[in-house]
Amino acid sequence: MTQIHLVLVHLGTSRPNHLWKNIAYLKQQWPEIALTLIGDQPVTKKKSNSLGVAYFDYKPSEAEAELVFSTNHDSSFRKGFWNYSLLRLFAVIKFAEANDTGVVLHIESDVLLMKNFPFDVFRELTKPAWLRFNESHDVASIFAVPNKPTASWLRDKLYELLTENKNLTDMTLLSQISHEDPQRVENDPILKRSEISKNELLKITENSDKYGGVFDSAPIGMWLLGQDPRNHKGKLKRFINLSNSFIQPSQVKLQAVKKEAIITYNQGIPIFDLHVHSKEIKYFTRMKSLYFSTESSKNLIKAEKFLPLTFFHITLDYFARKGLINGITSGIKRVTNKN
Repeated sequence: MTQIHLVLVHLGTSRPNHLWKNIAYLKQQWPEIALTLIGDQPVTKKKSNSLGVAYFDYKPSEAEAELVFSTNHDSSFRKGFWNYSLLRLFAVIKFAEANDTGVVLHIESDVLLMKNFPFDVFRELTKPAWLRFNESHDVASIFAVPNKPTASWLRDKLYELLTENKNLTDMTLLSQISHEDPQRVENDPILKRSEISKNELLKITENSDKYGGVFDSAPIGMWLLGQDPRNHKGKLKRFINLSNSFIQPSQVKLQAVKKEAIITYNQGIPIFDLHVHSKEIKYFTRMKSLYFSTESSKNLIKAEKFLPLTFFHITLDYFARKGLINGITSGIKRVTNKN
């Protein structure tokens, strides 16, 4: 059986508490999966050792550093966010070139994997794979590199495109690669084929049968669990559709399997992950089992006790108002859902 190298990346000096909690969760849930943290700071290595996780020290080559730090991005934004987002692609590729013993599967530090995550499908990959967000942006929240030759090809593409266009971000860069070389890239499915109305969107669903479900490229987790408060002056905002995304979560019927850490939509199609854009660590620390219940009475967020061995308790009132989601119980506070 092909080995999976599950990797997370943290570059720079920020303190990502959600990452440490996510690592602990991943180790507990999948102890058989090889887990590695890629970093560039001594303090990150020390933390990795304390968590009992393998560590890969990434130092960009002079060419990589010159290429990334010459882009036209605001280097002061969140301590170099845009540059580090690009560098983490090079970091994953360098790890893949150094560990040519299986598929390298990168997940972003704020991506929560459900217990039915299809690792076995990723073991069979022969092409690099990532997620679509919209027509011009892809995301590396799940980013798979199957072997060393593919890693080398990707590295060359990054150099080529970043040299030509200094305005590319990690998202527009990956999108350009998947558009220019569609036969060499696999787009992990984000919606089921039956919900696509435009022919140009078929690309994002062509592998849904292969995986047996779909992935959250960001919109579902952002809608359900909230957006990063740093984007809203410190306020946590939920139930906001992203107008520039392929997916409008408020228009999708979400369900959950009782007492299982599984989320589904539209008659039982699994969603394999949630993007916890809010970075709230509670979503990584209470993951014993995920429990959802459904109601059709009040479309309110209301306080409820956490059930024994639950991650969080959410009520999806998806039968009210033409079958759309109108209410969620998060066990936090009672407010009216204005969506």
